Amino acid sequence: MEHTQPSEVAVVIVKDNGTAHLKILSCGDFVFDDELFAKQSNEPQWFGFYDWLRASSGDLLGICLRPDEGELPEKVVQFLVSLDASSSSSNIYIFFGETKQFDAAKSDDADFGGNLLFQGNRGSIAIAFNTPNDYP
Repeated sequence: MEHTQPSEVAVVIVKDNGTAHLKILSCGDFVFDDELFAKQSNEPQWFGFYDWLRASSGDLLGICLRPDEGELPEKVVQFLVSLDASSSSSNIYIFFGETKQFDAAKSDDADFGGNLLFQGNRGSIAIAFNTPNDYP
């Protein structure tokens, strides 16, 4: 499967203190909260399908990643598990704030591809996804 790299991606940044943030960025290395994030590969990767989690109002609350077995790098899985990221069966839920109630009908993107992994110089990680179609 050939992957194309968009000019901008939605980057989910997961800090080592357990907080998660969403930023729309170009595909290069970046600094967030005084931490340098370096892209680990120049080619987009396949981690599996994902859904952007939305409130009834349409606001983005988080992301649900449904990684294919063996596709999500083990260091990412271990990092998320160490922070107690919510998981249900094979789904990994990452929320950008305290609100964890989402509207399932508005959160069924089944998007895929465009994944890039970034490693922070202080131990955090960031994963790039295709930008949601309805993101302002």
